[in-house]
Amino acid sequence: MDLERLSEKDRIYAKEEYETFDNKTKEKVRIKYLEQGIDNNWKVPSKANLDKQVKSGGLIYVDNYERADGTKVSDYYRKKG
Repeated sequence: MDLERLSEKDRIYAKEEYETFDNKTKEKVRIKYLEQGIDNNWKVPSKANLDKQVKSGGLIYVDNYERADGTKVSDYYRKKG
């Protein structure tokens, strides 16, 4: 799987990450963020919870990196698949 081709549907936002976004970014990802809460019994995942899921093999954590074209990509959590 090519990690640079991350689909937005695979990305998981931690509560702490969402809170650091500016208003424009929050608006862009709000629906996805709220859907995560709905899918998780109305609980938005915390970074600690996501880290536990990575350790148990349920999620993948991708460290920040730079693409060949120079674009910087921040670290993120994603679904396996």
